[in-house]
Amino acid sequence: MGETPKFSHFYLRQMRAEELYESLLVATQAHKSRGSYEEQEKLKADWMRQFVVAFGNDEGEEATTFNGTIPQALMLMNGDLVKKAINSEKGNFLQTIAGGPMKPVEKIQYLFEAALARRPTQPEINVANQLLVREMERLHAAKGKKEAVVDPTSLALQDIFWAVLNSNEFILQH
Repeated sequence: MGETPKFSHFYLRQMRAEELYESLLVATQAHKSRGSYEEQEKLKADWMRQFVVAFGNDEGEEATTFNGTIPQALMLMNGDLVKKAINSEKGNFLQTIAGGPMKPVEKIQYLFEAALARRPTQPEINVANQLLVREMERLHAAKGKKEAVVDPTSLALQDIFWAVLNSNEFILQH
């Protein structure tokens, strides 16, 4: 008589394309303002179509998977869904965080918790602070020029959120 297996941990696995899509929507709170059900389903179908892979089997079946191919990775990094996620226009998730009363480190923590369900490590906070300092310096250098002045915190948070959403950690189910 054998002993019942005990599971000490969950093995990491890559998300399926549909899981990745839904995770992006939830992490960015895009599911709250996406229009009618029909519009949402059309956007989802369009996005999912980019992940259809035909397997070379006898049945000629297709599966929707995220295999990390170069076109899939480029679509994820530069696609409309991620662009909308890091957009800081009024009413969007990132603008709500950037314009909120939290301190910069709390904003960074919020983005990590929304996307990765964990707080950032100290090295990650250090890099994020360096981004913020760089954006502040760029703002001071642009003063007096006719360039549009954008909130440096918002610009730094866009870069941070883009990096988090495109990290390997985000696409793994753990």
